[in-house]
Amino acid sequence: MNETTVNKGDLIRTPHILVVDDEVAMVRSLELLLRPLGEIHKAYSVPEAEELLAKDQRVDCIVTDVSMPEASGLELVDRVRRRALDIPVIVMTAYSSVPQAVEAMQRGAFEYLVKPFENAEMVDVVKRAISKKGIAYGETKTLPQGWICNSRVMLEFLGKAEKLVESSSVLLLGEIGAGKGRAARWLHERSSRSKKEFFSIDGRAHEEDSTLLTRSLSKVGTIFIAEVFSLTKRLQDKVMEIITDKKISVLAGSSSTPTLQAGQGFREDLFQKLTSLTLRVPSLSERSEDLEAIIWEALSHLSKKLKVTPFQIDDHAMMALKSHSYPGNIRELESILERAAIEAKAGVITEENIQFSTSDLKQLMPFSIPVEEGWKRLELLTQSLEKELILRALVKHPDFSNTQIANILGTTRRVLELRMKDYHIRESS
Repeated sequence: MNETTVNKGDLIRTPHILVVDDEVAMVRSLELLLRPLGEIHKAYSVPEAEELLAKDQRVDCIVTDVSMPEASGLELVDRVRRRALDIPVIVMTAYSSVPQAVEAMQRGAFEYLVKPFENAEMVDVVKRAISKKGIAYGETKTLPQGWICNSRVMLEFLGKAEKLVESSSVLLLGEIGAGKGRAARWLHERSSRSKKEFFSIDGRAHEEDSTLLTRSLSKVGTIFIAEVFSLTKRLQDKVMEIITDKKISVLAGSSSTPTLQAGQGFREDLFQKLTSLTLRVPSLSERSEDLEAIIWEALSHLSKKLKVTPFQIDDHAMMALKSHSYPGNIRELESILERAAIEAKAGVITEENIQFSTSDLKQLMPFSIPVEEGWKRLELLTQSLEKELILRALVKHPDFSNTQIANILGTTRRVLELRMKDYHIRESS
């Protein structure tokens, strides 16, 4: 699977285009024509297309013929709309009929094309349909996996990042939850060091918890250090030693500006080295063009995680989500959607399911969960509560080691670190 997105989501990915026509030659022709825009799925009848849509919810655009033996392309438009799938459907026909074109648009088709059409015309329509879904089309292989990168600010970020892939050290600046760790991994994967390991640590961890001093680095190509200005003196010395050796690239992350760290006891030569090249990861509040696509991608991941039919979201809920500022960035959005999914009835998230206060989760009790597929929702509730407890402990005790946090929570460091890895909390190894 050529998933090269940024997560409608953490969240760009390659667009998925479904071509539906009973003529094999036409399907093959469209496959070759549209392949540069994304990944092509093929169906030779409406029932086959419906079966594919039921199995794979990533389809972002449908191109369908009108006249097919078992059911028409217009019937496919109807069925897509009845299932509340937000997929643009482009209808093709061999006959130029104004009434049929009007009917197609009234039934919810995105566009109506008459065969034979110009290749450029079809490509342009598909591009517009994909853009409507908030997904970039075309050569997406250079984009970070799991991100949505259609906003101007994110595309500018990628342009700057592309120039730094071979740098020996880069400081990634950005708010908590903005995706600094993911950006670091992408820089590693785009570099000549990609065949070696990517190793990440949390700079806030105490020396006793840091594997930087104990792990062999012979197979490592890139080290990412989250919250680098929290490193202890001994770990600062180790990082400077690695940078001086020049065999491993050091990518560092910080949620505070370097000027706040200057003169605060941090090793001066290391500070100068780390701040010589900086790259700021945009916050979610700066990426309004990406937000709706990120929401849909996150909901898609949630439905797969719970093994339920895809979640839908009504207009009022979407409006509420799009009007929020998200100081916690992607992590906050994902947490809000997790809580909403727990309470959603019939798989539709409404405005009353959207809770922006982080304290609302503790008010959720199992009896508020709909009984339909309730066991799966209960599992998500348990995971969300675990994640919430860990995050609250880290906020309350930001300078504590993982061992100390585990003692406070009443578990072991091993269990805590496994949960932190599962829930993507801290950029720890």
